[in-house]
Amino acid sequence: MDLLQLEIDTNQFIRVNRLSGNIPQGFGSMDLLELEMDTNQLSGNLPNDLCHGGKLIKCKNLTALGIGYNNISGIIPPEFGNSTQLHRLDFSSNNIVGEIPKEIEKMISLLYLSLTDNQLSGIVALELRSLRDLITLDISSNRLNGAIPRNIVHWEHMFYVNLSNNKLSEKIPSEIGKLSQLTTLDLSHNLLTEEIPSALQSLQNLLHLNLSHNSLSGSIADAFRDFHSGIDINLSYNELTGPVPPYAVFVNASIEVFQGNPCLCGNVTGLKLCPSTSMMKKNDPFRHKLILVIVLPFLGHYYLVYSFVAS
Repeated sequence: MDLLQLEIDTNQFIRVNRLSGNIPQGFGSMDLLELEMDTNQLSGNLPNDLCHGGKLIKCKNLTALGIGYNNISGIIPPEFGNSTQLHRLDFSSNNIVGEIPKEIEKMISLLYLSLTDNQLSGIVALELRSLRDLITLDISSNRLNGAIPRNIVHWEHMFYVNLSNNKLSEKIPSEIGKLSQLTTLDLSHNLLTEEIPSALQSLQNLLHLNLSHNSLSGSIADAFRDFHSGIDINLSYNELTGPVPPYAVFVNASIEVFQGNPCLCGNVTGLKLCPSTSMMKKNDPFRHKLILVIVLPFLGHYYLVYSFVAS
């Protein structure tokens, strides 16, 4: 009988493993479907000959590979691109360096890709556009730079995208509005600039949106006009200006959503009132009537006292 699944990770039976040393080569002799080595103390580089002493492609039935939460270093070997049958790849929370290899475009069966919390650098690989079946992408907490690629339009099945805590710059591409299945979008803690694209209004399945800690400017766009209430939004610590519009999504919003934008104003506790609102309050006819109600009786009383003394 072949061993189909090998889990050497944290689970209900073995709470924490402390396996250390390098990842052994030649697991392929077990003809595995899943190989999970998460949450250990494994170190060294990712072997490019993990299976059968050759390339990972020889693990022809392997669909899931998890090596997260270890101390793996070095680069992602280009040979991993030959794993066209993989559905899940998790290298999160290691010390992996270098760029996302271009060969990743060949991994067309991937549904889940997590490279978060490493030291990856370079741009967001354009080759990721080939992974059209992806539903989860997490490459947060790395050192990626450059613009968010416009070819993200191909991720039509994606429901979770996390690019936070990198050095991504330039504007948010309007093509992001094509990802109509998105429920979570996190672009926080980057160097993104210019206005929030109105194309975001197409993301009607969105539940969580974090654009905080960037350099986004301009007014809060019509992007949020059609969003329903209850969406978790964070626009804090940008350079947004003007009034907070009275859209449903901002009803009962707290200052935490908008703080760190000194030029924002509106009817939110902690924000300054907009100039037009302040002027309206100054010109409020009820306010003037109240002043008259208070002042006129006082003047009348003063006049009567003065007349009595004068006589």
